[in-house]
Amino acid sequence: SEPESQVEEYSGLSPTEEEALKGYMEIMSDCFGNVISSMTGQKVDCSISQATEIQIDSLGELDPLPKVCIAFNYTKGITGVVKLLMPNETATLISTAITGNTNATEIGEIEQGALSEVISQVFGSATTKIQNEYTEEVDVDSPEITILEDPSTEIKNI
Repeated sequence: SEPESQVEEYSGLSPTEEEALKGYMEIMSDCFGNVISSMTGQKVDCSISQATEIQIDSLGELDPLPKVCIAFNYTKGITGVVKLLMPNETATLISTAITGNTNATEIGEIEQGALSEVISQVFGSATTKIQNEYTEEVDVDSPEITILEDPSTEIKNI
Protein backbone atom coordinates (compact mmCIF):
# COMPACT_ATOMS: atom_id res chain seq x y z
CA SER A 1 0.00 0.00 0.00
CA GLU A 2 1.21 3.49 -0.84
CA PRO A 3 1.97 5.90 1.98
CA GLU A 4 -0.64 8.61 2.41
CA SER A 5 0.59 12.06 1.43
CA GLN A 6 1.41 14.07 4.50
CA VAL A 7 1.47 17.84 4.66
CA GLU A 8 3.22 19.25 7.68
CA GLU A 9 1.26 21.93 9.46
CA TYR A 10 1.90 25.32 7.88
CA SER A 11 0.95 28.56 9.51
CA GLY A 12 -1.79 30.19 7.48
CA LEU A 13 -2.64 27.16 5.32
CA SER A 14 -6.38 26.59 5.20
CA PRO A 15 -7.93 23.09 5.11
CA THR A 16 -8.80 23.70 1.44
CA GLU A 17 -5.19 24.64 0.67
CA GLU A 18 -3.93 21.55 2.54
CA GLU A 19 -6.22 19.35 0.43
CA ALA A 20 -5.03 21.09 -2.75
CA LEU A 21 -1.40 20.47 -1.76
CA LYS A 22 -2.14 16.78 -1.06
CA GLY A 23 -3.85 16.54 -4.45
CA TYR A 24 -0.84 18.15 -6.12
CA MET A 25 1.50 15.67 -4.42
CA GLU A 26 -0.63 12.75 -5.64
CA ILE A 27 -0.60 14.11 -9.22
CA MET A 28 3.18 14.51 -9.09
CA SER A 29 3.65 10.97 -7.71
CA ASP A 30 1.49 9.49 -10.48
CA CYS A 31 3.30 11.50 -13.14
CA PHE A 32 6.75 10.52 -11.86
CA GLY A 33 5.84 6.84 -11.94
CA ASN A 34 4.21 7.04 -15.38
CA VAL A 35 7.02 9.03 -17.02
CA ILE A 36 9.83 6.89 -15.61
CA SER A 37 7.92 3.69 -16.49
CA SER A 38 7.42 4.95 -20.03
CA MET A 39 11.06 5.98 -20.47
CA THR A 40 12.55 2.79 -19.02
CA GLY A 41 9.96 0.25 -20.14
CA GLN A 42 9.75 -0.99 -16.54
CA LYS A 43 6.92 -0.69 -14.02
CA VAL A 44 7.81 2.04 -11.53
CA ASP A 45 5.80 3.06 -8.48
CA CYS A 46 6.65 6.44 -7.06
CA SER A 47 5.38 8.35 -4.07
CA ILE A 48 5.98 11.81 -2.74
CA SER A 49 5.00 11.25 0.84
CA GLN A 50 5.70 14.55 2.53
CA ALA A 51 5.79 18.29 1.90
CA THR A 52 7.74 20.49 4.25
CA GLU A 53 7.93 24.25 4.44
CA ILE A 54 11.55 25.37 4.73
CA GLN A 55 13.44 28.62 4.31
CA ILE A 56 15.26 28.66 0.96
CA ASP A 57 18.60 29.52 2.56
CA SER A 58 18.34 26.39 4.76
CA LEU A 59 18.12 23.83 1.92
CA GLY A 60 21.87 23.22 1.84
CA GLU A 61 21.85 22.36 5.54
CA LEU A 62 19.54 19.35 5.20
CA ASP A 63 21.01 15.95 6.02
CA PRO A 64 22.15 13.88 4.31
CA LEU A 65 24.06 15.66 1.59
CA PRO A 66 24.56 15.53 -1.32
CA LYS A 67 21.02 16.14 -2.54
CA VAL A 68 19.62 17.32 -5.83
CA CYS A 69 17.35 20.37 -5.86
CA ILE A 70 15.09 20.69 -8.88
CA ALA A 71 13.28 24.01 -9.18
CA PHE A 72 10.33 24.79 -11.43
CA ASN A 73 8.77 28.21 -11.80
CA TYR A 74 5.05 28.22 -12.58
CA THR A 75 4.52 31.08 -15.02
CA LYS A 76 0.81 30.93 -15.86
CA GLY A 77 -2.33 29.82 -14.04
CA ILE A 78 -0.45 28.95 -10.86
CA THR A 79 2.10 31.28 -9.34
CA GLY A 80 5.12 30.16 -7.42
CA VAL A 81 8.15 27.94 -7.45
CA VAL A 82 8.25 24.24 -6.65
CA LYS A 83 11.56 22.98 -5.32
CA LEU A 84 11.83 19.22 -5.27
CA LEU A 85 14.62 17.71 -3.20
CA MET A 86 15.80 14.16 -3.67
CA PRO A 87 18.77 12.22 -2.36
CA ASN A 88 21.69 12.07 -4.77
CA GLU A 89 21.29 8.27 -4.91
CA THR A 90 17.70 8.59 -6.16
CA ALA A 91 18.65 11.15 -8.80
CA THR A 92 21.54 8.93 -9.94
CA LEU A 93 19.24 5.88 -10.08
CA ILE A 94 16.70 7.76 -12.23
CA SER A 95 19.30 9.21 -14.59
CA THR A 96 21.17 5.91 -15.04
CA ALA A 97 17.91 4.11 -15.78
CA ILE A 98 17.27 6.61 -18.57
CA THR A 99 20.81 6.74 -19.99
CA GLY A 100 21.61 3.05 -19.50
CA ASN A 101 24.93 4.04 -17.90
CA THR A 102 24.97 1.66 -14.96
CA ASN A 103 28.50 2.71 -13.99
CA ALA A 104 27.54 6.26 -12.97
CA THR A 105 27.85 6.87 -9.25
CA GLU A 106 27.29 10.61 -9.27
CA ILE A 107 25.40 13.22 -11.24
CA GLY A 108 27.60 14.31 -14.14
CA GLU A 109 26.63 16.43 -17.13
CA ILE A 110 24.98 13.53 -19.02
CA GLU A 111 23.06 12.35 -15.96
CA GLN A 112 21.97 15.90 -15.19
CA GLY A 113 20.65 16.25 -18.76
CA ALA A 114 18.73 12.96 -18.47
CA LEU A 115 17.32 14.00 -15.09
CA SER A 116 16.29 17.36 -16.54
CA GLU A 117 14.46 15.59 -19.38
CA VAL A 118 12.63 13.28 -16.95
CA ILE A 119 11.64 16.17 -14.71
CA SER A 120 10.48 18.26 -17.69
CA GLN A 121 8.24 15.42 -18.81
CA VAL A 122 6.92 14.88 -15.28
CA PHE A 123 6.01 18.54 -14.83
CA GLY A 124 4.58 18.67 -18.37
CA SER A 125 2.35 15.70 -17.59
CA ALA A 126 1.35 17.15 -14.21
CA THR A 127 0.59 20.51 -15.81
CA THR A 128 -1.72 18.80 -18.31
CA LYS A 129 -3.53 16.95 -15.50
CA ILE A 130 -3.93 20.17 -13.52
CA GLN A 131 -5.23 22.02 -16.59
CA ASN A 132 -7.75 19.25 -17.28
CA GLU A 133 -8.92 19.17 -13.68
CA TYR A 134 -9.20 22.92 -13.13
CA THR A 135 -9.82 24.03 -16.74
CA GLU A 136 -7.26 26.80 -16.43
CA GLU A 137 -4.13 27.11 -18.55
CA VAL A 138 -0.98 26.35 -16.56
CA ASP A 139 2.61 26.76 -17.73
CA VAL A 140 6.08 26.23 -16.24
CA ASP A 141 9.64 27.22 -17.13
CA SER A 142 12.38 24.66 -17.77
CA PRO A 143 13.83 23.09 -14.62
CA GLU A 144 16.87 24.42 -12.81
CA ILE A 145 18.92 21.64 -11.23
CA THR A 146 21.36 22.31 -8.40
CA ILE A 147 23.54 19.65 -6.78
CA LEU A 148 23.75 20.42 -3.05
CA GLU A 149 27.15 19.10 -2.07
CA ASP A 150 27.67 21.16 1.06
CA PRO A 151 25.71 23.70 3.12
CA SER A 152 27.29 26.65 1.29
CA THR A 153 25.96 25.59 -2.14
CA GLU A 154 23.97 28.48 -3.60
CA ILE A 155 20.55 27.54 -4.94
CA LYS A 156 19.32 29.49 -7.93
CA ASN A 157 16.21 31.47 -7.12
CA ILE A 158 14.07 31.35 -10.21
